[in-house]
Amino acid sequence: MGVYWNEDVVVWRRGGEECRMKFDVVVGSRQQGELVPSLIVEAKVDLDAPRLKTLMLNSLLVKRVYETKVLLVYVWWNASWIWRKIALEVLDGVYGFNLEESQVDAFIRDVIEALRASR
Repeated sequence: MGVYWNEDVVVWRRGGEECRMKFDVVVGSRQQGELVPSLIVEAKVDLDAPRLKTLMLNSLLVKRVYETKVLLVYVWWNASWIWRKIALEVLDGVYGFNLEESQVDAFIRDVIEALRASR
């Protein structure tokens, strides 16, 4: 298992066609030249609704291809709080990394749990 940054991961495949998306950090392994994710972490400094919506769609798509967890870390939340509620239903974890809501410990705990479960 390795850690990969900004590498293509298949999010959709039908017949001979496929679509790939780049994710910030992927923990996974290469199998027959393809990156197979066990854990995906998206990191955003200034998270707005369009970026969040894109991540949620990509998350739903990649989970149809692989059994993987998708976690989001952010510094500044610049979307409506209703989007946070929706994100918590779509993603496997959402963590604020700012002084007001430091969830670094919870993030580390959940990463360790996800990696143990993927073995």
